[in-house]
Order: sequence, then structure tokens, then C-alpha cells
Amino acid sequence: MRMWNTEVLGSAMEAQVLQRSRCHLFVIPVIIAAVAILLPTGPIFGQNDLTQAPPAAASGNGFSQAFQSPFQPRQTHQSQQEAPNPWKFEGRLHLQKGTSEGYLVLQMDLDQGHYIYSVSPEGSPAPTRISVVKNPAIQTRGDFAPNVQPEVNENDPVFQRRIEKHKGRVQFFIPCQLDARVDFQATGMPVIEFNGQVCSTDGVCIPINGQKIAVTFAGFFERANQSANKAGQPASNGEKQPLLGR
Repeated sequence: MRMWNTEVLGSAMEAQVLQRSRCHLFVIPVIIAAVAILLPTGPIFGQNDLTQAPPAAASGNGFSQAFQSPFQPRQTHQSQQEAPNPWKFEGRLHLQKGTSEGYLVLQMDLDQGHYIYSVSPEGSPAPTRISVVKNPAIQTRGDFAPNVQPEVNENDPVFQRRIEKHKGRVQFFIPCQLDARVDFQATGMPVIEFNGQVCSTDGVCIPINGQKIAVTFAGFFERANQSANKAGQPASNGEKQPLLGR
């Protein structure tokens, strides 16, 4: 049987353990250096200090634009806003004093460089159409007529026909009679409907279909040949006047 020398065996084992320890001491610094290279140099998630709040704005509610409250109204750039229409409508009712008869008026103001076609079928292949929304308490006679004559081109180069145009301010009138038994303060005033198009000298036309224009009472008028009674008041036929809120 082979006998082992315990002193020699113990020395060999000590030497092997020492060699392994030296290897481990060499490998650990290498691993630490590699990890340091791979990790980002800045703080995690880009924050300088997780205990610090976001930077405050110089004014206002203490929040920067990046932290603006979602309940605050957003600012809209001018370029994103819709341009105003190049026209304006106004509907009016004028009554003869002492009666329930008068005129409904649609006034239209057009920006410079814009026009509409006349209401005459002879003045355009697509004439302007103006009407009163059906109301049993209002009777009208005839059609809407302008207060000024349109500009006429007997041989338009585009349509090869007669064309009539209105520019600037134009008012369209129609005679009407209101039912004196109706309280228009409760039922609402008459409504005018516009169908047509507004065109520019650049050749761009904007269609207007079924535009409703609310009418407001604009007061009473007296006919030029209306006689006055002894008290200086205009003569009246005794007809009751409708309630118009004015």
C-alpha cells in the first residue's frame, strides 16, 4: 500500500488555493471596469436628481410648456383659423305705421372684389334665389327685388350671354303683411332663406345653399302721401298692429 506524505500533500494544496485566489483577484477588477464602460455616464433616465421637481416656468401657473395643464385652452395659430366670409347678411322688417303691412328686407354687404348674380333668370345661368321661410302668419306679394340695378355685361366672355352682378351693398325688398292676431314675440320673427353664390374677380365662387337669416324688427315708416289727423298723428285704418317686441 502506497503511503502519502501528509506534509508534502498539504503544501501542494496550499499552493493550489493561493493560485486560484490570485486569479480571482485579477478577474474581479476587469469585470468592474467593463461594467463601468457599458453603463451610461449620466444619471438614470436623464434626471439630475429624482427628488427634484421639473423646472418651473418663469411666469404663469408655474409649469413649463412641457408640463402645461391639459385643462388650459390651447393657443391656435392664425393660419389655422378660418378666414371670415367675404359677405354679411342682415334681415329686417319695416312696417307702415298704424298697419300690419310693410317690407321684409335682406341686406347683403360684399367685400371688395366680390359679387353675386342678380335674382333675374335673364342675368345668370344660376341666378340668386331669395325667399321667406314658410310661415302661415306672414303673407308676401311678388318676389324680392333689389334697391339698385345690377351691373350688366351683355356678352360675358365666359358664359357667352348676358350676366348681371351686384357688388358692394345691395338690399332686396319684398312687400309683406303680418297676421295682427299673432304674437311674434312668442312665435318668433320671420326668417329669410338665401340660395346663390359669392364669386370673386379671381374666378373663385363660394356656394351658399339654404342660408337662413333671422329677421329683426327695424321700426315703422310713414308713407309720403299719408295724411295726418287733427292731433298731428298719421291716419290709421284702425287695424290692430302685431306685437313685435319694439
